[in-house]
Amino acid sequence: VGDTAMDQLFWSLRGLADKADKVTIDHWKSLAIHPWRCGARSDKELLALFERGGKSLFRDSAAAAQPGKLEPGVLVLNLGNRYDLRCFSERDCKYTDPVPALLDALQRGDKKTLNINPHPAEKEAHLINDFNNRREKLCSLRNSVAGTEPPESAYAKDLIRLALFVERHRRRLPLLVVWLDTTPQHFKGSGTYPFTSKQQAKSTWKKVDMPGPLCQEFEEGAQATWRNDIARRIWEAVSPSTLIVRTQSVLYDRAEDHALEEYDCTNWCQASA
Repeated sequence: VGDTAMDQLFWSLRGLADKADKVTIDHWKSLAIHPWRCGARSDKELLALFERGGKSLFRDSAAAAQPGKLEPGVLVLNLGNRYDLRCFSERDCKYTDPVPALLDALQRGDKKTLNINPHPAEKEAHLINDFNNRREKLCSLRNSVAGTEPPESAYAKDLIRLALFVERHRRRLPLLVVWLDTTPQHFKGSGTYPFTSKQQAKSTWKKVDMPGPLCQEFEEGAQATWRNDIARRIWEAVSPSTLIVRTQSVLYDRAEDHALEEYDCTNWCQASA
């Protein structure tokens, strides 16, 4: 379950499996990728995503209520690269760590702090029909850096809601639930993808003349890993039953190992890693 990076990883591994023996090939054909694209903003939406977009991974309530062990299987989760920071140049991106305050609010039972004001156009993007197209529209609205919620705060709140849901419905999920690191980005200057603000707030965008290719080696102090810095702490605190798989360091010295063109500083040849 995840975004484009998770989709790319799935098909990379599927491509390797197709070169293996028949048992492995048949096993991988039974697996599925569910492209949620962004997090949910309510338990109702999460139920819709699991019961419709991830039904093979989510037991019905009656089966889950029966005594016994959890259902065998693995659910791999990741969301991240569709969330971008508010940037004012290729080098200057605004970021304030939202995790301590949100976890403190959660501990105090202040659930209102986790709410996010919806985009006015969200009510037109329901999940009932034409699931994929409507989900794409919905996530495009939510992932706008020009919204009322700072993007890093919206990401943290979406993950807290998902982690709480996982713990609350643990018996309906497979035996092993895994949170996988988001692929680190390595755009020059900021590290993270900075150009969304340029498209939506041109009056605040400042051009910075930086030599070299768009994708560069990881710089100390760059914001290439801000998503994982948020996600790891949330899953550790909120969903202790979830296994966190840390993969970002594997890619630190592979800045030229791209899945697509040299201008893609997000997707990697993950199967080779």
